[in-house]
Amino acid sequence: MLTDEMLKVLETLIDLMVRSDMEEFGEACQPVTNGEWFPAIAWAKDVLEQAERARMLEVRCTADEIAVLLAVIAELRRAQGLHEPMAGPLDGYATIQCEVAELAREVMRENPQPQALRTEAVQVAAMGVRFLLDVCGGVK
Repeated sequence: MLTDEMLKVLETLIDLMVRSDMEEFGEACQPVTNGEWFPAIAWAKDVLEQAERARMLEVRCTADEIAVLLAVIAELRRAQGLHEPMAGPLDGYATIQCEVAELAREVMRENPQPQALRTEAVQVAAMGVRFLLDVCGGVK
């Protein structure tokens, strides 16, 4: 299935191809430059890579993995509603360390409770995702 972004990429590439053909046959048009082609090709490659990653995720995720990822996303959204974005790598690292310390406290209890372990592990994962988004600008 084509996404909206895929359709935009196709429209852009088709426009560039049509204009190139018009140029070649001497028809009046805005000339196509390398400054248009190279970014359009890079954009198309990026969109295709994203689609491939999504397809691979779709095929390879179990129901449990999807449930875990949804819990991480829910915790991420909750934290984003409560706290400002991570101010930088040091702030992000400190936040993750704080969550890891809370998980460690649960792990070290004499009788660790599975729900408490899950809660803390989800918070660690959510802060890792937030670090990627706030500090690293995503995974591109």
